[in-house]
Amino acid sequence: MPGYFPPQFTDTFYETVYESFHPQEHGLICQEFLGVYLRRKTRPDTFEQSMRKLDRRLRLRPSAWRIDATVAKNYLNLVMRHYILGATVMFTKRHLGLELPGPSAGCVRDSAAITVALRFLNTHRTELHQQINATVERAWHERMGCYYILCVMAFDIARKLFSRKGVQRAISELRQRMRPGNTPMGAELELSNLGQFAPMDIRFANFKGPAYWRHDTRFHNMQYYHDFFLDQVCWRLGGYLDHHITWRKYLHLPIFRVGGFFEYSLVRLDYARKRTLPFTRDIGLLAQVVEELMEFVHDVTPFSMHVNMEYSRCLDIPATLEDYKCLFILGGDFGPGPDGHLMERRIGRDEIRGLAHKHQHRSGRDNLLHTVVEFSFIRLLPRGQQSFPLEVLLMCLKGFLFAFRTRKEDLNVIAGLTQWSGDPRRVPAETIDRFCNHVIDGLAKEGSHQNLAEYREVLRATLHQRQKILPE
Repeated sequence: MPGYFPPQFTDTFYETVYESFHPQEHGLICQEFLGVYLRRKTRPDTFEQSMRKLDRRLRLRPSAWRIDATVAKNYLNLVMRHYILGATVMFTKRHLGLELPGPSAGCVRDSAAITVALRFLNTHRTELHQQINATVERAWHERMGCYYILCVMAFDIARKLFSRKGVQRAISELRQRMRPGNTPMGAELELSNLGQFAPMDIRFANFKGPAYWRHDTRFHNMQYYHDFFLDQVCWRLGGYLDHHITWRKYLHLPIFRVGGFFEYSLVRLDYARKRTLPFTRDIGLLAQVVEELMEFVHDVTPFSMHVNMEYSRCLDIPATLEDYKCLFILGGDFGPGPDGHLMERRIGRDEIRGLAHKHQHRSGRDNLLHTVVEFSFIRLLPRGQQSFPLEVLLMCLKGFLFAFRTRKEDLNVIAGLTQWSGDPRRVPAETIDRFCNHVIDGLAKEGSHQNLAEYREVLRATLHQRQKILPE
């Protein structure tokens, strides 16, 4: 791929940085900058036309410099982080591609490289942010809002940070936790510093004032998400803004900023999400990328996670209210409610609609529709607050998928869960034993995991430990 450099920055410091790269690296910079555009099937423009067009579009408007300086710099910091991530992924593939685990069949090809790059950058967080802050301060001082130049500077930072030994160590750590399987899967992560009040509909229903977004002092509830072109920058991780307003799902109106959840959809290929691709078939890899992502965007608080798994024939066991209680004990959120009493907050605060949804996803690989089940009840916690390995939860969801009948939930089950969430109580040991046995039967049917008896004991112990916070 040929290179490109904006003519208005000729004979500047930025051109000196650009010229210090090898010609092949010029192509990598352009590839990262074009981003999701390269995934589209129809690309009528030539390379030069595409670069010029995108370069003209990805420039900060004058209004961006009138935003609160601290908030605007936080957005630019986020932009630089994602460009540096893309550069590190490319350097990893270029220098250590043969040492990376191979991609799962029919899944995202760069899943291992992305996870390794995240782990490597997180271990160099202090140095990374020092470099980013210096670049952002310079851009802010010069009012330099050209995203192509920011991408060049990000590659320069990534080049300085990149360490062959450090990346090899990250690859080794990744391999130690990998658990290959047969089921394609992905995840969607919702993050917000306002928690449940991030979407406009929830704020309106709970009588929050029009300026409630100011409670998020870092990003103002992602109101300037589109102003800083994060949709384009976060393409590698499927980033998008979820504000729960259907008619504005993909329409940006600068005069009507509503904010919402900052989401990573690790199955998304394009802006309209008409085509998807599972992230991996490896539970260990998916668990690690989720953990590393939460640390990578440490300044946006984790809120919830949706796990997507491709549906296959199951044992067709009808799921009871007690089975769903076990799921919530494992992946739900228990804490004080508005009155100070203990409650399960995911369903008790009406944060979710249903528990396991079936969707038809069109694959970006074979262009066929695949049935996918989405588990949407999981509370997402920062790495240090998770009381058990995320793999335990993901294995349980896979076993549940292959064991239980996944259809529209019975209204009696929903009503029972709603009542239980207001005053959650422990489930009997016999219920946990039966649930664990069914999950193991489901995993046995999926047929890709060994040592299921050992996992049964881990799952049983985790459920008993988790429900100790509940009254008997």
